[in-house]
Amino acid sequence: MSKTTTPQQYVKLAEIMEKKPDIANGFHKGPKEDLQAFWQEVASNLNALGPPSKDSLAWRKVWIDWKCYIKRKLTSNKKEMLSTGGGQCRLQRISPLEEKIVRLTGLEISTSGIQNTFDYGDSTQDAARTSEMDISAHADDVPSTSRAAYRERRPEKESAASLLREQQDLQKEFYAETKLHYESIDGKMKETVTYLRRMNRSLEVLADTAVQQLQEQQRHNRVKEQLLKEKLDIKLQMLKLDPNYKY
Repeated sequence: MSKTTTPQQYVKLAEIMEKKPDIANGFHKGPKEDLQAFWQEVASNLNALGPPSKDSLAWRKVWIDWKCYIKRKLTSNKKEMLSTGGGQCRLQRISPLEEKIVRLTGLEISTSGIQNTFDYGDSTQDAARTSEMDISAHADDVPSTSRAAYRERRPEKESAASLLREQQDLQKEFYAETKLHYESIDGKMKETVTYLRRMNRSLEVLADTAVQQLQEQQRHNRVKEQLLKEKLDIKLQMLKLDPNYKY
């Protein structure tokens, strides 16, 4: 079964995040439980369009990787536009769906100056290309915009440092949410263990009670049998003493 996010899932993810710009930009200030509930709802909605099917943490990572992927494209385009020298200028295509993410997250501001480089096309086809890029597998790739082989690229230290800082912030946020998720699981597991221990004690009490009841019933049966035997012996003795005895 494919683990690659489908075009429909990318489109749905963009629609959901468009309604929650604070979460889309990593600025959610509410309770962590609300954020966790939001991503669980995202997972439910996106899994309904699957396969693939992922948990809330995996879908959150898809969103983070997608933003990083688009930002790398914008940064690469900026470098290409600012470069000098001969050769063909090769800008990477920014599709309508990606443009929506750029506007939503303010990526054009953080990369400063990527204007008039959006290429409009069919959003579903765009999502298909995006889904097949395997974002997480290309986390360290920078799209090629090569000119002549002998010419070195002009360094863009400030843009690279800014991108690195944002990636680090996104990773810290993701790991913090992951930690919260597993702490929640750990708490639930401890509650389950406590419940099972209580249930085990209750079952032990019930078992002991059942054993006691069985023993009491056996004792009662023995007493009853003894009484019946004694009664029968008495009748036999009466018959010996008086053949006309009726019982």
